[in-house]
Amino acid sequence: MQKFSRLEFQLLRACPDLPQYVTGAGGDGFTANYVCNANWKIMIDNALECYHCQTAHREFSDMVRLEDHKVTLYKNFTYFNLPIAMKSENKAYPIDLDHDVLTAEFWWIFQNILLGRFPGVQNFYVSRFDPLEVDKTSRVTVPLKPREATDAGAAERERLRSIWTANVVSAEDQALCENVQRGMRTAFSHGWYVTDPNDHAISEHAMRYFHDLYRSRMDIEPLAAI
Repeated sequence: MQKFSRLEFQLLRACPDLPQYVTGAGGDGFTANYVCNANWKIMIDNALECYHCQTAHREFSDMVRLEDHKVTLYKNFTYFNLPIAMKSENKAYPIDLDHDVLTAEFWWIFQNILLGRFPGVQNFYVSRFDPLEVDKTSRVTVPLKPREATDAGAAERERLRSIWTANVVSAEDQALCENVQRGMRTAFSHGWYVTDPNDHAISEHAMRYFHDLYRSRMDIEPLAAI
């Protein structure tokens, strides 16, 4: 685990009580369990860039400050930091500015693991993207939560966030990935990456990093620097 020591440091910095968290039950926590009719790499691509967020995730974009999105690449993982807009009422779900998570943080571990803390009631989740067929992928998420609620309204805010993650943002991501998969079956050719070192909200450098890692593991020639 030494090669993931920096990851462990970041996880415990973001959530010091994580070792005491327990698994959520039923609809608790960040709900993202579904089968998507898309290749697993398309789903990873979707998780590694927020270029699509302003148009595909309008409610999520109202809750966060996309202009402050920061992505950091490490040898074995990628770290995403996205602060919220500090609005208790937004288009997604209510947030308690005194008790809740105020910065979205995500960690992608090559190849198919995503860890995260979603804005709102204190939480942590682990997601795995498992290929079932060339164009079908299962996303399985295990939500974690504190043993005790942080405040009297936490349970209701958690319920509302769970409904939103299942019915809105997860559904949006699934539809987006399936549309990309349909496009892959028709007329696909590799194009340019959108990269901007100063605007990570539109940059695809984390996605490009995933592609380079994948190609190196598969002994495929690296992509040209475009």
